[in-house]
Amino acid sequence: MGSSFYAPASASENQAKESAEQSSSADEYGETNPEELSMKYYIKNMSRNLNRGHDFVCSLGYLATKSGSHDDAIKIFKTCAKHGNQASKVWMSYMHQNGFGVKKDAKKSTEWVKDAADDGYSIGKYNYGLALLKGYGVKRDKEAGKAIIDEVAAGGDIHAKELKKSNYNPDVVTPDADQADKAPLF
Repeated sequence: MGSSFYAPASASENQAKESAEQSSSADEYGETNPEELSMKYYIKNMSRNLNRGHDFVCSLGYLATKSGSHDDAIKIFKTCAKHGNQASKVWMSYMHQNGFGVKKDAKKSTEWVKDAADDGYSIGKYNYGLALLKGYGVKRDKEAGKAIIDEVAAGGDIHAKELKKSNYNPDVVTPDADQADKAPLF
C-alpha cells in the first residue's frame, strides 16, 4: 500500500533531473559543443588559467582574429598582455594597425610594440625599429630604428638581417604595406 501524501523530491533527485535537462544535446557519443570547449568559456576563465601559467589560452586570440571574431580576440590579447604575454602585445599592435575590433590607430599600434620591445621581446623590437624607420605612429628616427634592427639582427632574426642587408629599406620586408589602404577591394 502506497502513501497518499506528496513527498518532495530529494536534492539528489533534483540534481539528476537538472543534469538530464542540461545534457539533452548529448547522445551515445557525448554532448555536442559542450560549454567547456567554447571560446566564451576560455575567455571567462582566462585570468585563472594565466595565473596558473597556462599561456596556451593566448593562442586562442589568433584563432579568434583569423575567424573574424575580433572583439573576442581583443579581449584575449588584452588580458594576455596584462599578464605579460609579449606576443599578445604584438597582436594588439596588429589589431590597431588594421582596425580589427578597435579603431585603426597607428600611434596605439606602435605603443603596443614599443611595450613589447621595452620588455626585450625580439619581435616587438623588430616591429618598433621598423616603425621608427618608417615614422609609423611615432616620429621618424632612422638612426634609432637602425640601431634596434641591428640589435635584433645580431640576435639572429632573419627578417632584421634582410632589412639590414637592404640598407634598411622597409619595402623589402613589408612590400605594399603602405599602399594597402589605397588598393581596390576587387
